[in-house]
Amino acid sequence: EDGDLLRPLVSHPATAASFPSSSTIVSRISFVLFIGAVSVWANHESSKGFAVKVINEAGDTAAGKRFRLFYEANDEAVRTLFRATAIVDGILYSDLDSRDRKPVSAVTLKLKDDAADVVESDLNDGFVINLRTSILEGERSDRALLSAVLRGVSRIRLWDGRGRAPRTLVAGIVEY
Repeated sequence: EDGDLLRPLVSHPATAASFPSSSTIVSRISFVLFIGAVSVWANHESSKGFAVKVINEAGDTAAGKRFRLFYEANDEAVRTLFRATAIVDGILYSDLDSRDRKPVSAVTLKLKDDAADVVESDLNDGFVINLRTSILEGERSDRALLSAVLRGVSRIRLWDGRGRAPRTLVAGIVEY
């Protein structure tokens, strides 16, 4: 019994081989840095300023499938909307304070078979950009989608007196 007390608790002495190798330390640090970068990116994406919803009402049509694959599944439609918003804000509000911008709480991109490129609004600063399925037909569908979203965002960001401004004036400014 006394012999058991004299034995060390750890049967193997610590050697240099028992320390973690430099490759495991580097991989752990890389993993932590990756998680940090993803967190910063996610925080940046979530602070864009308004809620976005993408609705594909084109169903199983060719345009609906293409939209689902290239724009909806990988959030390219959301990134296109934010890119268009940055472009329009840079043109319309480059010298203004953020308080002077038209308030927007939510934007919905909706792909429809029979839609015209129209922006609908509600009283809660929410807007719907209706996109025609025909913009996805052709070789330059990316450019056509960006152009349609740019026109929609322009209509959203313009102060139009809640629809009381002359339509031709708003259309001219949007096309500019």
